Amino acid sequence: MRAVVATAVAVAGYLATTNSIATFYAPNDAQLAALFAPGNARILAELSRQSLQQAAQSAADQGEAERLARLALRRDPTAVSAVATLGLLAELKGDLVGARRDFSYAERLSRRDLAAELWLIEDAVRREEVPDALRHYDIALRTQAGANEILFPVLVNASLEPAVAQQLAKRLRLRPAWGDEFFGYLANNTSKPQVTVDLFLTLARQHVPVTEAAQSTLLARLIGAHELEAAWRYFTTIRPGLDRTRSRDPAFTANIAVPTPFDWIPAGDAGISVTVQRGASSGAAVFSAVPSVGGNLLQQVQLLPPGRYRIEGISEGIDQAKHEQPYWLLQCIADGRELGRVIVTNSAEQNGHFGGEIEVDRNCNAQSLILVARPSSALGGLSGMITRIELLPLSLGFPSVDSGKK
Repeated sequence: MRAVVATAVAVAGYLATTNSIATFYAPNDAQLAALFAPGNARILAELSRQSLQQAAQSAADQGEAERLARLALRRDPTAVSAVATLGLLAELKGDLVGARRDFSYAERLSRRDLAAELWLIEDAVRREEVPDALRHYDIALRTQAGANEILFPVLVNASLEPAVAQQLAKRLRLRPAWGDEFFGYLANNTSKPQVTVDLFLTLARQHVPVTEAAQSTLLARLIGAHELEAAWRYFTTIRPGLDRTRSRDPAFTANIAVPTPFDWIPAGDAGISVTVQRGASSGAAVFSAVPSVGGNLLQQVQLLPPGRYRIEGISEGIDQAKHEQPYWLLQCIADGRELGRVIVTNSAEQNGHFGGEIEVDRNCNAQSLILVARPSSALGGLSGMITRIELLPLSLGFPSVDSGKK
């Protein structure tokens, strides 16, 4: 564990004895400032930091850095930069006890010194004290603007380690201000989405809400990585009681702020407008497309087992030439082939009801159910709404290898 976290800290760029001093202390021209205010403790502290930058390369400058730091502290005992300088000097000399004392004092003076918190994180890792390391992560992330750019990548990598994930869940249970932003970053950047699912499930059991955006992103990444079973298991913890042999939310009534790939997702192509208008008892997918423009309108990922299915629904407002009517397409995600399509006939026919049958073969374990608009030659283009759409199983375990159309 220590090696994993220590490596991650190093990747973040903080090494007390090398170039981290220059990285995290980006001073202005402190020497010029000293000409105007030679007795200013803050400027002396900054000068000591500049000297220490050189001291990391040349031991001859360490004495000057220490002299300036102690002079700054005589002028102002609360000069945090000077205390941190003394702590780094102590570590350079191999005095780890003295370094800990100095950095602990620096933190008591102010929790807004990022370098001090980074050193204390590294020291906690060195002592294999994960809870203490995470406490300093929390302090830095709450008090320092931009600290997330340094610490989130480290925390994402460290969260893959079970011992760290366990303690991280305890920290997130306290609902820190940076928690929601971290959820999104973690979902986008984790190298092992399944491990991150385990962390999110742990948080759910502890009644810690994970943002819907993070949940959606993580599900999309699992599907993109072909981790379909893991994606479905996680989705059913978010939306319990679902059946994978049928589509979801047939009447557009689900109260969803950020849809996942397993929910209805409107398209956003140029020339096409789609909105899902949700209601307590009934809703609708309302769409339009300018003349001569076609494309996907609405889609939902399915994990249907092999078998024969029926697609049926109800439309309103559709009035197109027969060869320009929209249709529902079931497409295999892995290779893009069409498994079947069902035409959405004009709404004046059969009171808007439409339907048809399709087959899913054994070579396609993930599909997209897509509403497709064909280019319309009508003066007003295409417009209408779907008030109900459902994909239902007719018979499972259909033996056919090739897909069919009905």
